[in-house]
Amino acid sequence: MQRLHYSGEPVADAVSSDIQTLNKFSDQQFAALTEILFRFVTEPTESERLLNELGEFASQNGMSLGPLKNIVKSALLVPNGALKRNLTAEHVKADFIALGLSEEKAGCFADQVSCFSINVFTFSCC
Repeated sequence: MQRLHYSGEPVADAVSSDIQTLNKFSDQQFAALTEILFRFVTEPTESERLLNELGEFASQNGMSLGPLKNIVKSALLVPNGALKRNLTAEHVKADFIALGLSEEKAGCFADQVSCFSINVFTFSCC
């Protein structure tokens, strides 16, 4: 288990495994899932919408919903922890890379966090 910026605590191996699974997603799938995740990060009370969108995503991409939910839970740990600890997009990127996500995909998450952080203060959309 390793300590990361977003938690300051050891991270279970299952989290790393889930994050590494994201490397198997095509760029289009990854972008679509990232959009769903950050829509939820910005509106955390919309859990029903998240579940509906994940169900739709799973069926469109021939995936099972159960494992996808596990991947999403693990993926949400980093941006949620980053927001609570006021971490930078670079910390988010470093954490995702440490968890086994490719540098390119980790950069995509970091870009979303950066955009979200700006929007929290300006109340505008990316």
